[in-house]
Amino acid sequence: MADGAPSSDPQGSPPSGNVSSTATCCPEVSTFDGSRNPSRVWGFDARTNLVENRDSDEYWIPPDKGKSAPGDMMTQDGAAWVSVALGRTTELEIAFEGQSGNGCLVNCQFAPGSPAIVEVVTTSVASNNAAFQMRGLAEGETSIVVTCDGAEIGWVHVVCYPLIEVDAVVGSIVTPYTREVQYSASALESVLNHTFAQACIKINVVDIGALDYTGNEPFQAAENLGVSNLDTPYPSDGYGDLTGDMMDPSANDMAFMEMAPPLLQGPIKARTGADICLLYYVSTDLPSRYNGSVPAVGSGPCFAYKDFTDATEPGYSIADSYAVLAHELGHAFNLNHPDRAGGDELPSHLSGSTGGAVVAEPATNTEPAIEPAGKPVGLPKNSVNIMARDPLNLMGYWPAFQEQVFIRKLQWDTCRAGALAILGG
Repeated sequence: MADGAPSSDPQGSPPSGNVSSTATCCPEVSTFDGSRNPSRVWGFDARTNLVENRDSDEYWIPPDKGKSAPGDMMTQDGAAWVSVALGRTTELEIAFEGQSGNGCLVNCQFAPGSPAIVEVVTTSVASNNAAFQMRGLAEGETSIVVTCDGAEIGWVHVVCYPLIEVDAVVGSIVTPYTREVQYSASALESVLNHTFAQACIKINVVDIGALDYTGNEPFQAAENLGVSNLDTPYPSDGYGDLTGDMMDPSANDMAFMEMAPPLLQGPIKARTGADICLLYYVSTDLPSRYNGSVPAVGSGPCFAYKDFTDATEPGYSIADSYAVLAHELGHAFNLNHPDRAGGDELPSHLSGSTGGAVVAEPATNTEPAIEPAGKPVGLPKNSVNIMARDPLNLMGYWPAFQEQVFIRKLQWDTCRAGALAILGG
């Protein structure tokens, strides 16, 4: 090398310690959905914290805006509520926007606000739309916050409940007016658990078959009060309402609803030890105007007045009667229709939307698409019980009964209290 020429040799000491070729990077936002495997989900509620303006007010829009998990877990920021039974696990799906390569996602951390309530089983993820599991450790509520390099990028709210088990019997009341119904107790049990597992309530259904009340004079006296021969037909509206003569035990004369339950539920419960009765009371020749009822909110038995296999609306089936019984069991667990629900059952932005125009929405991992087109959702009789912002709620009157199976966080709490009251009664 010539004198005075700059040196190209390394200068100074070599670096010490571990050297990594991976730079720290972070996603801009993380969001949660229910698992794509429904059997791994307890409750997933994306409606309780639904924002006022969809596609603009969610905490993740735009993804690069500053984020801070709210102190009030009922804040309308788009965050989801999930439930998990004590000692069990639940699974979500976590997604990321922004940097989403494996080397970046491993920098994310998942911290529950109360580690004693829920344990995060999935401590790291290496791919977008990854399975995310947690386990319930103690009864209570908390939030899991996702952070990266000290910044919050998303959160989900969790409630852990002890599992409640309710024993129910299903049977058909047979009288001079009514007939036996061909149902599947196991299929009914599956429908009920699809709904009430959201509140960590397990329903065990036992089939007791046909119950012959033909010779029971007190019951027949009550039954005679519920037979109505109406001259003015009720037009069909797509919800199973029928024309012409009918059985009308739930509304024509409340004496039936006052007299029948003690003659049914008491003896059946004494004989079987069941906590509640789910009873088909299906007319032989005069269809009921109504689909089902309970004597009063907070009590049973739960009646189904149709099996949807005869002269009812086309396109319905016995499976729709299972959804009707799930709705009636919701009433027995102290849930009201949306237009009568108080703030301890539904947030006002949901219940206050009854009667509004239902907007089509795509399906999610946990709920089917909302498709109001072609359904009689705008009729005054029915729309008052349909929440525009939560039309698939169990307690509304969505025409596709088998889609109407979802309950929300406050409803979880309410029906758990109602189930415990039945168990203690």
